[in-house]
Amino acid sequence: MARRIFNFALLLTASILAALPSPAAACPFCPAVGLTMCDEIDGAAVAVIADLMRQGSGDLAPSDPDASKAEFRIARVIKGRELLGSVRSFRTLYFGRPAADVKFLAMAADKMTLEWGTPIALSPRAWDYLRRMMELQRKGPERLLFAFNYLEDQDEMLRRDAYDEFARAPYAVIRQTAPQLSIAELVARLRPTTAIPHLRLYCTLLGATGRPEHAELLQQIMLSKGPQYIDTLDAVLAAFLRLKGVDGLALVDKMYLQGEPTDDPRAASAAINALRFQLQEVDTIPPARVLAIMRSLMSKPQMAGQVLADLARSEDWSVIDQAADVFVKSDGDNRWVREQVVGYLQACPLPQAKEQLARLAKLDPDTVRRGNSFFPQDKIAGTGGGSTGSTKPDPTTMSRVTPARPGSRDNPAAGGSAADDVTSDTPQSSVWQYGLPVAVSVAVVVLLGMVVVRLRSKNIPK
Repeated sequence: MARRIFNFALLLTASILAALPSPAAACPFCPAVGLTMCDEIDGAAVAVIADLMRQGSGDLAPSDPDASKAEFRIARVIKGRELLGSVRSFRTLYFGRPAADVKFLAMAADKMTLEWGTPIALSPRAWDYLRRMMELQRKGPERLLFAFNYLEDQDEMLRRDAYDEFARAPYAVIRQTAPQLSIAELVARLRPTTAIPHLRLYCTLLGATGRPEHAELLQQIMLSKGPQYIDTLDAVLAAFLRLKGVDGLALVDKMYLQGEPTDDPRAASAAINALRFQLQEVDTIPPARVLAIMRSLMSKPQMAGQVLADLARSEDWSVIDQAADVFVKSDGDNRWVREQVVGYLQACPLPQAKEQLARLAKLDPDTVRRGNSFFPQDKIAGTGGGSTGSTKPDPTTMSRVTPARPGSRDNPAAGGSAADDVTSDTPQSSVWQYGLPVAVSVAVVVLLGMVVVRLRSKNIPK
């Protein structure tokens, strides 16, 4: 019972997130850890390279608020020279004991107060990395080719920053970069000890540049079910399908989607994520073949709830009656699927869908009323008088919005606006459009987790 409740929460969360627009045309399986150092510089009012002159200043009275602050001398101005004017040093909190050859990256966000944040210590090698990164174009394969050399670096800061350069790069640039990398090196990095985020990235890169024979290596990972198996499966499957093409669809379908429902639905969700990616990268597998598999999942309510948004985005309205049937049959742990059905039917422009909605409203008026709030019409492709039965994804509605970041990556000197990186044909996200559904799903998972704990505690012998 406890496991069923948890699986219900997991599937509900997955379906809500699937109904939202795809977040950004960045590396699809590489969530960014944070801002890169260059991103932080772009978002700052002032950025400098500085030397540590002295720790907490003994030359000031103890009552002086600057007495506990370290003093830094500005060695190089990266950004904001006009704001600094004649300033050549500054004080800020810093309690480290760096080596003598360490430089510091220091930034101030507010143009008026120039309140300095905690400086970032840079070894000579890290300073060389940052200097060369700042000289490269903010977007382009050259930047990623340079970052690739630091993905396995011993310096954790450089390793993390290089990874985030990939994670935040447009996927189109990743595809341009991948063929210039050593395939042998990529394959060598697919080892069990590789960190999960990096392993997901290497699979994505291999999928973008590898040859069909490399699909066998990915298939071994699929079959191994090692400790990293479930956390990397969607990236592995997406790369496998890109290399194997249509021939790989049947295997993925058989292994993860067409069997009996399991106690752990995560593998099926990973497979659906991989299929979703193929709908956007239409050069490998025809969308009609992917949509055919998604339609075949309509007999499995848990999976149907996850693919209805994709069918709607692709303006595939061929499962109207099946969706309505799923609504009627969904109950208990599968009741959440009803809201996904409502969203699909509301997005469909055909009269048949409106008739089914009216019928379902008599059966469960509350769910029909709530459905649009969890699966808004304007979040689905093809809601404006779409075609009937078209299986071709609409490229304008499948576009993604780059997450807001401080400063334009195209203009490192000026800093720019976060809006500079937003795709022009897609509106920016808002708290109500994205935050509310995600917050609701997280709250559901937390609450049901508490229920699971309580149920388990009752079953423990006294």
